[in-house]
Amino acid sequence: MKPLQLNKNNYGLRVYCTKCKKLYNYDTLKTCKDAQHQHFKSAVKFAGKTWTKMYNSRDFDEVLSLAITFKTNVRKGFVDNRTNKNLTDVNSLSILESAELYMRFQNDFELQPHLKKGLTEKHLKQCQFHIEQFLKILKRNGVNIHLTPIRELNDFHVGCWYTYITNNYARGSWVTILRIVSAWINYLNKDLQINILNPFSRVQFPKVKSKVTALNKEQFEGVLNAIKKANPIEELGKCDENKVRKNRFRPYLENAFKFALYTGLRREEVVMAKWSDIMYSKKTGQLVLMARNLKVERQRNADYDPKYVPVHDDLLGLLYEIGFEENKGKNKFIIAPQRGSNPMTVMLTLTKGFTHYYKQAFPGEKPMNFKSLRKTYLSYLHKEVGDQMIELCSHSDIKVVKEHYLDKELTTKGGNIKIFK
Repeated sequence: MKPLQLNKNNYGLRVYCTKCKKLYNYDTLKTCKDAQHQHFKSAVKFAGKTWTKMYNSRDFDEVLSLAITFKTNVRKGFVDNRTNKNLTDVNSLSILESAELYMRFQNDFELQPHLKKGLTEKHLKQCQFHIEQFLKILKRNGVNIHLTPIRELNDFHVGCWYTYITNNYARGSWVTILRIVSAWINYLNKDLQINILNPFSRVQFPKVKSKVTALNKEQFEGVLNAIKKANPIEELGKCDENKVRKNRFRPYLENAFKFALYTGLRREEVVMAKWSDIMYSKKTGQLVLMARNLKVERQRNADYDPKYVPVHDDLLGLLYEIGFEENKGKNKFIIAPQRGSNPMTVMLTLTKGFTHYYKQAFPGEKPMNFKSLRKTYLSYLHKEVGDQMIELCSHSDIKVVKEHYLDKELTTKGGNIKIFK
């Protein structure tokens, strides 16, 4: 059988080989040697989708006429995307096309209301960045992402990605990136039913033995003293001509750091806490801070039970110091009440400010970060109430808390043990 002849055209007419599972254009068709498996096929991109149609005829002029009609109908909306079985030919999806379909799915494009996930813009940008990063890595390693079918994704491709990720990212980021790219292939299996092996599922990263270190009193007071006395200017950049000077001081930093330490709230929860969130529990009569579980709400795309932070003596003293009496019950932010509309600005100020002043207080040491305040609170909370703390810290698994948030040295119990009482 003679191979198909394809003239250059702008109507989406290509040649698809059912043996090598590739779609060829005018420039690449000569690389296919399996003439008996070649078929003319339209591939028209419109409104973010790829519309395809396979033809039985091997006569180019006849098929070109049909391809022109098909493209016209697609662009006029005459091809119904609810009934057209050729809308997505999963058997011929390239790596690039499958990535595009996945990101459309993540963005809830053309999904029915009950299927929409409502992911945050930040999460969507992170997903898109790492999917595109994987595609770029493949291209640098000689892989044609336009023609290589997603069905042919294998350990070579994942190996190229693995090498790049482990050489360019900190260990703490590896698993997060893996989850993003692995979810892409899982989507193809579950939603498109391509039924391919997910090579990302076999990735084994070296295990990281992390040691959680809480702040001690000297360290925390050192940071607070640095806010009052140390140089607030941080210089960024290595070369003098490229250096940028940032003033890390804000008048609310000391109160914000204390509030974070005494509540164990996440950064966003600290910034969004209001005076109206402090109330007396009708069930216990105890003063509590009711904080929205913002992280879980985003993950589940729904309202979630708030968490209740007991107002202990240290926290109560701070609240009175910064205006509890005059602000009680007001719909007003506790930290940085005079702010712009973007809470992220305050969040970044807290993060960068804590690291800067820790470096000022303890030069030469590996700096602690803002998250250390939460780890310190949770460590003391666990020492006080044990594993029951899971009800107060908004984590679903005590194992995660123990592995990533508790200072083992601080939470060690058994000091009062008596052998052979």
